[in-house]
Amino acid sequence: MKIVSAGVFAALLLSAEVARADSFGIDGALSTGGLFFCRPTLACSGTGTNSVMLGSGSNTATLTFHGLDTTVVISNVARPVTLGHFEVTSSPGFTFPTRPNPNVPILNFQLTLHHTAPIDDTNRVGWQFGPGGKPDLQLMIGQSYATFPFPNPSPGHNYDRVVYSFNPYPLRISGSGLTDLTANVGAIPEPATMLLVGGGLVGAIARRRRKVAA
Repeated sequence: MKIVSAGVFAALLLSAEVARADSFGIDGALSTGGLFFCRPTLACSGTGTNSVMLGSGSNTATLTFHGLDTTVVISNVARPVTLGHFEVTSSPGFTFPTRPNPNVPILNFQLTLHHTAPIDDTNRVGWQFGPGGKPDLQLMIGQSYATFPFPNPSPGHNYDRVVYSFNPYPLRISGSGLTDLTANVGAIPEPATMLLVGGGLVGAIARRRRKVAA
């Protein structure tokens, strides 16, 4: 469901010119941070901080999230933005550990996004990574987007939400070096306008399918 929702948001961002011909851009101020939380029955230390050590003996890795302070241009056209970096320092041949049930997540992560402009607001996203047993770490469970309230940039635009649609999703963290956390950011219309745009997209898709079938 999360992936589908992210796709709808992305379509709305990319189709904004259909809803409104006038483009706009507003500078936003964003800071990010993240905390890891160890799962039970796992060799893991540093829970509740931005850096944890996983594994034991000669099979260990330190996983750190580096947040940042940045400015973003928010408009009705999706723009890529970097939200931070995962850094992994690991022993040679490292593989992420597994829990007794090898098919469940091994690590929780909470991403915090804080806007100070154009509106002061905070959003937190929860992710679960796993299942381990490999040299990289896959996102298994979690949100594919985050939203913030957004003031109309000028009368008549009718955009009231800012959406960060994480891309790529699901994220995969490399077992060594840096992995960027990125998203597409843009403003989306108020709910009534979203329904109109969504209806237009559905209609366009249906017409295209009929054309292909013919």
